[in-house]
Amino acid sequence: MLMNIAFFDFDGTLIKEDSFLLFIKWTSSKRKYYSGWFVILFYFALFKSGFITQQAFKEKVLTFFMKGKDPKETKKLAKSFSEKVIEEKLTEQAKKRLAYHKKSGDRIVIVSASLDLWLQPWCESREYDVVCSIAEVKDAKITGKLVGKNCIRIEKVNRIKKAYKLEEYSKIYVYGDSENDRPMLSLGTDAYFNWEKVI
Repeated sequence: MLMNIAFFDFDGTLIKEDSFLLFIKWTSSKRKYYSGWFVILFYFALFKSGFITQQAFKEKVLTFFMKGKDPKETKKLAKSFSEKVIEEKLTEQAKKRLAYHKKSGDRIVIVSASLDLWLQPWCESREYDVVCSIAEVKDAKITGKLVGKNCIRIEKVNRIKKAYKLEEYSKIYVYGDSENDRPMLSLGTDAYFNWEKVI
C-alpha cells in the first residue's frame, strides 16, 4: 500500500505571524531589534518599488541581524525558540491537521521560505521533513546570504520535485494560505487554501 504525504506551508498557514520577525526578536537585543526596523522598512520599500528582489530584501535583513553569528549557537537558541514560541503560535487548525496526518502515518513536510536556522530544529524534534530557504555559512559564521534561491512560489515546487518522487505516494495533501503557495497547491491530489479544500 502506498504512503500518503502532506506538504504544509509555514508562515500564514501553521502560524499566523512571520517566523523570521519572531526569530530575530527572540535572538536580538531590544535595541538591535527596534533599530533593525529602519533597515526592514527601508529595504521593504525598495523591494515593493521593484528596485531589489524579494531575495535581496531577505538577505539584507538577514545580514543586519545574523551576519557573523555562530550557527551552532544560533541553533541552540532556535531549539528554545521552537519549543517556547512556535508551539505557542500554532493555530488550532494547524495542530489538528498535523495530528491527523501524524496519526495516519503520513509523511509530513514543512515547505517554507523561512530559514533552516529555526525550522530545522522544530521539524527534527517532531520527525517532520523540511524544505526551506537555507542560510549560508562560511568559516563557521552566518554570512547573511542564502544558499541558492529563496524557497518561494515555483521554487517550492522545484525543491519538492527534487526531493520526492511524488508518483510513489497514494495521496498528496498540500496546505497553503497565499498566492505564493498556488504553484505548490497544484501538486496536490487534495489541496487546501486557508484550510478550505480547493482540489
